[in-house]
Amino acid sequence: MKDYSAYIWPAYGVTILMFAGLIWTSLAHARRWRKKAQERGVK
Repeated sequence: MKDYSAYIWPAYGVTILMFAGLIWTSLAHARRWRKKAQERGVK
């Protein structure tokens, strides 16, 4: 992996950042949906 580490490690970093972003947006949407549901009286 010596020769390709300049490409592989940044790719891992981008992948981790993308997963973190997806998780963060999913949780944010879930919080919004839950809040809307509670305002409407849905359990």
